[in-house]
This record gives sequence, structure tokens and C-alpha cells, in this order.
Amino acid sequence: MDPALDMLSRGLMGDENALAFLDRTSSIYVLDVTDSSKPKTYGGWNFIHQALNELERHERNFGSSGGASGTGNIRSYVQLLAAMSQRVARRSPQSDRKLVSTCVENAAQYNASANEAEALVVLNAEIREIVMGRIAAMVFDFSFHNPNGPHLSAFSDPVAMEGLCSVLSANAVSSGPQAINHFMLEWIIPSVQTLPPFAVACVILHLGIEATRKVSPAGTKDLLQRMSGAVMAIVLAPVLCDAVQESGEARGVGSNHERHSRVAAVSIRAIERWCSATDLSLPQIKHVCSKVNVNIVEVLSDAMYSDSQLVMDAIAELMERVVLTRDMTTDRMTQTRYIMEVDETKFQSISVADLERIESKEMEAIVQELISAIGLQRFRFAERQANVDLAGCRCLTRIAVAVCKAAMHYSDSEKLDASASGMLDLLLRSAAHQSVNICGVALDALTDLAAKDESFALRLLPILQHRAIVPHVLDSGNPSLAASEVCGVDTFEFESFRSTVLNMALKSCYRKNEDYYMNSCSVAVEEFCKAAPTVKTSFQLEAALYCLGAVAGESIAGGQARLTKEFIAENVSSDMSNTKKNQLARCSQLLEMKPVCMTANPLTLSQACRFVGKHVKWYVANGNDVAIDIAAELCLSAMAASLVLTEEAAQKLMQEMSVSPFSEAALALHYLLTEQPGHFMTEQALKALGIAWEACYMASNQAGAVTIEAREALCDGLCHVLASLPRNQQRKPFQVLFIPTLECLRTMMKLADECNGNSQGNDKKLDSILVRVSDEIRILSVMAETYQKVTLRSSVPDASDEPQGEEPFFSVLRKAWPSVSHVAESFNKSERVSLALRKFLIGCLPHDLQRGEAMSLLKELCSLSESILTNSNGSKVALWPVAEFVTDLINTYGRVVEQHAIDIVFSSRDANASDDETGKLLEGLVMSLVEASQSRLGLVWIGKHQGQGEEPCESQTAPQPEPEKSPSIEGLSLIFSVLTACVRECPTFLVHLRVSPGGTGHQDTLLIGRAVDAACAALIETDVETVASAIIFLDSAIKLSVSLSSELIKETMTKALSRDRKGMIMAVVDGICGSYHHSLLAPSADLLYTAVRSFPPAEMHICLLPAIQQGRFRLGERAQRVALQILDGCSQGIIPLSTLKELVDDVWDLHQVDDVEAIADSDIVARFAADKYNVL
Repeated sequence: MDPALDMLSRGLMGDENALAFLDRTSSIYVLDVTDSSKPKTYGGWNFIHQALNELERHERNFGSSGGASGTGNIRSYVQLLAAMSQRVARRSPQSDRKLVSTCVENAAQYNASANEAEALVVLNAEIREIVMGRIAAMVFDFSFHNPNGPHLSAFSDPVAMEGLCSVLSANAVSSGPQAINHFMLEWIIPSVQTLPPFAVACVILHLGIEATRKVSPAGTKDLLQRMSGAVMAIVLAPVLCDAVQESGEARGVGSNHERHSRVAAVSIRAIERWCSATDLSLPQIKHVCSKVNVNIVEVLSDAMYSDSQLVMDAIAELMERVVLTRDMTTDRMTQTRYIMEVDETKFQSISVADLERIESKEMEAIVQELISAIGLQRFRFAERQANVDLAGCRCLTRIAVAVCKAAMHYSDSEKLDASASGMLDLLLRSAAHQSVNICGVALDALTDLAAKDESFALRLLPILQHRAIVPHVLDSGNPSLAASEVCGVDTFEFESFRSTVLNMALKSCYRKNEDYYMNSCSVAVEEFCKAAPTVKTSFQLEAALYCLGAVAGESIAGGQARLTKEFIAENVSSDMSNTKKNQLARCSQLLEMKPVCMTANPLTLSQACRFVGKHVKWYVANGNDVAIDIAAELCLSAMAASLVLTEEAAQKLMQEMSVSPFSEAALALHYLLTEQPGHFMTEQALKALGIAWEACYMASNQAGAVTIEAREALCDGLCHVLASLPRNQQRKPFQVLFIPTLECLRTMMKLADECNGNSQGNDKKLDSILVRVSDEIRILSVMAETYQKVTLRSSVPDASDEPQGEEPFFSVLRKAWPSVSHVAESFNKSERVSLALRKFLIGCLPHDLQRGEAMSLLKELCSLSESILTNSNGSKVALWPVAEFVTDLINTYGRVVEQHAIDIVFSSRDANASDDETGKLLEGLVMSLVEASQSRLGLVWIGKHQGQGEEPCESQTAPQPEPEKSPSIEGLSLIFSVLTACVRECPTFLVHLRVSPGGTGHQDTLLIGRAVDAACAALIETDVETVASAIIFLDSAIKLSVSLSSELIKETMTKALSRDRKGMIMAVVDGICGSYHHSLLAPSADLLYTAVRSFPPAEMHICLLPAIQQGRFRLGERAQRVALQILDGCSQGIIPLSTLKELVDDVWDLHQVDDVEAIADSDIVARFAADKYNVL
């Protein structure tokens, strides 16, 4: 096989070496001096030229199918070559010259003279011209566009042909406006009648695409705007009109019909892309096309009858772009002036308001034409739906949605007039379509329409209620949610659709007529609860409950005034015929009867519990006991019912569900308990809750029966109730709550130890055990956190027989301490265990050190943290919970520690013993964390730190050899997060911490100095979390250095921050110029703003100039002036942070291109500097 074809063949098969070769060949040039008397360069154009020769030779020998050569169909070869050619053509001739010159200059074994180097550059340019000429000859040769020709070429493949056309367009745009002008005015427009229509349309399409690329040369958009009239009237409109007509005449004739349809589709796509590139509007297109007697709206209306998906997709994309007019921006004004063909002086006499009014009026007339055309398509929609043509239905729906939105925009009234009835009928059919994707598209417009028109909302509601039914199929009479073949999406995608798109539509209907909505849904609930229990009615009941829950927030807010105890009691006990009935009470009574269609279907049972949870505010209104009892009984009975759903059908359904009945019941009960804990403090209620807690442990032993989040929620609700009891009544209930957790934890720990001690232990089995261990620790965390939160809120202490220093809950909690400590020492490298330990440490942190044994508990927590650090072996997973705990400890008691540090430093008052102990605990934890993290701090933590305050170049120690692999830096983010909390809460405490306790007091022995150096060095790292934490730490440190009142502390901070100020600014600016992740832009802008506002202006100028002029900033001189002006304004306080953030976003976005060198001279940068920031 020929070498170029062999490389393409291997590339198509995914060979990494071949793909790497093609990539390098597209990007660089190499110099061949095998014969020093005839040096030559080899790059993309040489390969393409050679590949074209080999492909043509191959076709002559074997034909387009590959024949006996064994290469198979070579159309894919041409398509790959076209894609590669487009990439090379996007590089401008000037960039090509630079690459060839660089290649020659870098040649170590060839010293070329200036003339010889120039000759190689010229030779490469000639090859480029030859290749482009060959491609143009094929593209515009009719023989390659005749599907019925005697010799069908691989170059005739429509995909390959479009790719080759894109090469011509890419070359024209990259070569600059003059090349585009020559290409269009001397080739395409004058010769449109003699060129293949498909090639012409493809070239225009890709001119529009290339013009919208960021690196399109300056002046490209203006030139295309000048050509808009000629392109539409002379080229695209006639081509499209002929294609649509010939496609209709050739319908059913095979290749001719397909060819004309493809031309029509490409022409419509070309119009859409040209509008995107030039800001051309549909009224302007209609105006210029009318000059050649083409009504473009009629042509598009006729095209809607096409049975080609390509055509329908293209129309949908066009309508979505052009039917809504946009504001008259500067670019749109320029395009309007060129269409009107008036000079700038005369055009200035026309106001923007007049232009907008004229265009809106013309657009309104066009929309009316389109409404009529789409209305007629409702019959075609029914046909397509009957033929299961999902693509056709989706495209018609997209077109109708775009036009409907435009009609609402231009309509003066809330209702659309009678002429829109056909279009609305099509949209309602779309909303009722079995495909969720089509329905979702339709609801985009119908939701807005229902919000304006009450009568339409009443028409839409039944469709939405039916759409809310979860798609399912019957498998041997048993329901299954695996119904993607029916609705086009899986269960989880449907849940997402229902909770977003459908939810918004339901709310729109509700807001237009609350009573009708509530009556309709509650009547449906009653009907399905009383109907014979079938699979169908159970799913219908679930949907009706969902519709009520979807507007829970709306309905509660609307009905709060009428919720009295007497009213609820009356409606709960009445026969529901009273006109004053409340629909929620009516539904609650029906669900309380536990109809079979609810309890037998786990999905419906889950929805019933969710119904209770969403309406908790209604149930607890005015503290009504009857309503609360009903809700609690529903939750408790749902828990019990879910545990006995053992039938195979129910079990299978639960496996397919994204929720479980027990979890939903637990969550709903949690809402009740937290909203009204006092209601559940009776002996009977506590007994029922105890049974529920035992049931929760039974459910947790069944796979998938209850989630840990639901268990945590139920535990939180129970703790709200128990913590509200008088202290002398708390011990026994807490023991009942605590015993199952402790027993489970101990059992799991024993199993974990056995599995861990087995040399041939099953890691998978150990992981599953640790999951349960971590879950139980999380439950303990919830108990501690909720208890403290509730008791801290209590303002009046209860009379208690308990000693004040001993709180019942903590005396119970201590029983779990040995087990938790063992987990922390032995299994802290498990991510699940680490997460649980974090929750435990933070949940147990005392909120008030003056309470009872709070200080003792804090010491135990610190001891537990020290134990984790000791056994961490530098693992970030193990270090993370301690870092989070230390951060929370600082945020809670940092001010106390700070005041204590100030008292000691300035001897302002006697130190408080408790505060002193807290400070020592915090200092010990911070230093232990730093010490334990050493192996995860990398060279940035030690690289700039020399002996005894010396600069790096002054160190007397011989430099150590660079390790082969850089140490991990994953621990830096933890350290920076902790130190950021210190900077904000206890800076005086922080600046006195030393890396080596007992040191000489030099700056480099202070932790803050080491941390600032490390943060500056970390700004160039690739780990996003590390860079983010470093930026935030530096920003906080700079702000602190300015705001401190203590000169001593201020001097320490300023000295630390001044050591690598220039490097810090350079790193942040380089990151903003494309190398940072987008999430780092906002904190980077904050840091830059803080720096320019805080540091001396002269020094900042020295730092900023090289960063912008010599670093990664590649946007050119004008953009450099923009950046410097904005930063200078920020330093003076006349430009806000929001402007700097906008600039940072723009600069980062402009650097997101492959050819960074070409961006400086691009159209988008010129507009960025001139139009947005007024820098010419």
C-alpha cells in the first residue's frame, strides 16, 4: 500500500503512532537535508498533496470501493484527509511562513542562507496553492456531483465533498479579508449558475462557520456583512428555491430526491450560519430575496413538507436562530446599513428606535405567515407520529416552539389569536407524544403560554397529568420501569424531566387557576383510591400525587390563612361533600385508608410519603394535632408496609426505582419531627418512634431498602424530639436510640478486624463492612450535632436531677468512643470511613465550652485527631477529616484564641485558663497536621525555604539532586484551607507559630512565611484544588496585611508577602491566560484586585508589565493596553471588582484556541478592544 494511504488506514483503525504522525504533520514542519544540495521541508501540505495523488491513482486502479487492493471502501480515507486538510488550511499563510522559517532556523545540520530559507518558504506556499487548486477543481467539477455518473468517485461522497468545501472556506478565511473577497466576488458569485449547487452552498456554509471562529482575521465580519445581500439574493435563495422545488418533484425517485434534499438542507444551514456570522435578520433576508422574486418565507414553508430529516433539522435550527429579533447592537446596525445600501452619514439620521420598530413590524408579519404554515403541518405531524417517525415529529415540534415563542413575543395580548389554533394543536399533540424528548421540547413554549392564557392552561393540564405517569411496561403481568423503548428515555432521565420541565409546566397551570388544579388532582386521587386495584390505577395514583406535590410550595402559601384547627378537623372527618372541603385534607383521609393500589406498588407508596413530606407545613399549621397524627400515621404505616413488600414483582420494581418507600417515609417523618417536636413527646408517641427506629435497622439490613441519608434524617428528627425533653427524662430515650447503633458498630468492627487480620482477606468484603461501619459513625455524628443544636437553642434550662456537668447524651456517647477510636486508628485510609470521621469530629465539636464537660469532650476530640494523624502515613484521605475539623474548630473558637494571643503578646490582661487550653490544643493540632502532611506537601513547601533566612542563591548547603518523580502535593490544599481560617479568625495566633518550635525567630522559621512561599509556588501547579486553596490563602493574607492595626504583626505579614510578589502576579496572569481551570477565574480576579489595591502602585506596575507583555498573554498590543488600563483603574479604586472579573473571563475565553499565535490579529480581539473597552 502507498505510504500516505497506509498512514490514513492505520489512523482510521486507531493506531496511536499513526494518529500522532498525522497530528504532528498537521502542526509542524521538518527539514529534509538527505541531499544537502536540495533541502526541502515536509509538512501538512506535502502530505495532503501526496495523499491526493495516491487516492487518485488508487481509484484509477481499483475504483472507489477499493477492489482487489484489500483496502476496503476508501471514502473514509477521503473524509479523514479532508478533516486533516481543514485543520491545516485554518493556519494562515503568515503562520505557515513562520513555521517553515522556524524549522529552517532550528536545523542543527543545515546552515541556510537567507535566500535559501526564503526559497523553502516560497516552495511551501506554492505547494499550498497547488493543493488548494486541486481541491477546488474537484469541488466545482460537476462529474463529482452526479450520482448517476459512470464512474462514481470516493470524492463524490457527500460527507467527503462537504469536507473538501470546508477546506476552501477555511483557507479563504485564514488568508484574510482580501482572500475572501477574491474568492467570493471573482469565483462564487459571478459563476453561481455554472457551479454545482451543493458545492456552492457548502462553501457559503463553511465561510459562515469559519468566520465565527475566534481566530478569524480582523475585518472578516465586516466583509461578510457587506456581501450579505449578494450572497442571499444571488446565491443561496435561488439555490434553495430550486432544490426545494426539484426535491418535491423527485420525491420517491431515489438518488435524485436525496441529492436535491441534501442541497436544500445545506442551503438552509448556510443561511443559518451566515446569519450567525453577520447578525443578518429574517426580515432583511426577505427584503433582499424579494429583489430576485423569491419569497424566502414561502420557500421555507414549502421545505417543511420534506421527508428528509436533514432538511427538517436545518429548518428547525434556522427558526430557532432567526424568528426572535435581538437588540440593535453596533454589529446589527452595521449590517442594516449595508442592506439598506446607504452611506454612514445618511444612516445616522435614522434612530435605533425607528429601526427596531420597523423590523419588529416586519417580523410580526413573517411570524404570522409561519404560524399558518406550521398549522398546516399538524396533519403531517399526525402522519409522522403514526409512522413512528420520531425525528420528523421532533423537528416539527422545534419549529413550532420557535415560532410560538416569537408569536408570544410580538403579541400585544396574553392570548394568541385564532390563526394560531393549528400551531397550538400541533404543540398539544407534541406534548402528548409518547416520546419524552418531543414532549420536553413542546413544553418549552407551552409552559410560557399557559402562564399567560388561563383557557389554554385548562386544556394543557390533562395532558400534563397523563404525562406525569411513570412510563412502564408489563412483563408477564408484572410492571417494569424498563420502558425506554416506549418513551425514549430511561427511568432516571424521566425523573429528571418530571422534576424540571414538567414541574414548571404544572406550576404554570396551577397559578392560572388554583382551585381547578387542586380539584382536578384531588378528584383524580379519590377516583384511583376507590377504583379496583390494578397496575394501571396504582401508576395513575402515583402521578396524581406527584401533581399535587409539584405545587406544594405554591398551594401551602395560597391556603395558609384558612388552615384552622376546626377547619382541618371538620374536613378530615366529613364525608367530603361539603363545598368548603380542603383538597389536602381530602387526599390525606383517602391515603389514610391505605388503598391497595398505594400499598402494593412501592413507587406509589414512595410518592404518598413524598406527598406528606412536601405538605408538612400544611400538616403542622397552627399546631393541629389531628393533621399531624394523620401524617405521622401515614409515614409509620408506609415504613411497615415497605418491609413486607416481598412479592417478586414489588422487589423487582424497587430495584429499578431511584427511591425507596422506607427512605421517603423516613424523610417525611423527619420533616414532621423537626417542625413539631413537642407533639411527639408523649409516652405513646415515643414508643411508636422507637418502633420506627428499630424498623429502620431492619430496613438497613436489606439491600437498597433505605439510604444512609434517610437514616440520618430520621435520626435527626428523633434527636430533635429527645433533646426537647426535660433533661431528667432524656437518658433512657437516648439509650434506646443509641443501643442499636452501638451494637451494630461493635459487630461490624469485629468483622472488619477479622477480615483485616486474614492475610488472604477479601478486600471487597472488607469494603462492604467498612461502608456499614462508616454509616453507623455518621448516625452517631447526627445524634451529637442535633443534640447540641437543639439544646443550644433552648433558652430556659430545665429543672433536672442530673448534675449540671453531666449531660445525659454525652454520657451515652462516651460508650461509643473506644469503637470510634479503633476505627480512626485502623481504617482511616478508607474514603467512606474518612467522610464519617469528618462528620463525627465536627458533629461532636462543643458549641459552648462553658457547658458541663465540653472542654473534656474537646480534648478527647483533639486526642482522636492526633491519633488519626499518627496513623495516617501521610494519606490525604486520612488527613482530610482532621483538616476539616481543625478548620471548623478555628471558625468556632478562633476569636477566643485570637483574643488570648493578643492578651499574651501585649500583656493587656490576665490570660484565661480555658482560653489558654483551647489555644494550646489548636496549636498542637495545626503543627501536628503540618508535620503529618510533610510527605504530601511536595517541593513547593521546602523548595524556596533555605537555612536561616537566606535567599535561595545564598544557601551554603550543596543543592540536592532533583528526584526522578516530584513528590505529591495533595496535602497542600488541606494546609492552605486551615491557614486561611487562621488568617481570617486568629491572625495574631498564626504569625507566632513556628515551623521548628524553639527556633531563633527568623522569618523563615515562622509558619506564615513558609506558607506564603509555598502558596506562591503552588500557583503554577496543575491540581485545581491546590491552586484554588493557594489563591484564597494569599488573597486573605494580603487583605489581612492591610487591615491589621498591630504594626508588629503587620510587618511580619508584609515581609512574608513581599518575598515573591512578582512571581505571584506572573503566575496568576499566566493562569488567567488559558492555563487555569475556569473555576479558578473568580478567585484569581479577587487576588489580582486585592494585590493591585494593597501593594505600592510603582511596585505593582513593575510586576504587571512583564506578566502581560512577556508571559502567556497573546492577545496583542491593544488587548495589553486594555488589561493595563483596567488594572490601573482598579488600583486607583475607580474600577470595581466586577469589571476586573469580566475582563478575566474575556481574556481566559479568548485564549481557548488551538492557534494562539493567530488570536492577536483576529476579528474578535479587535472588537474586544475597540467596542467593549474603547481601545483603538
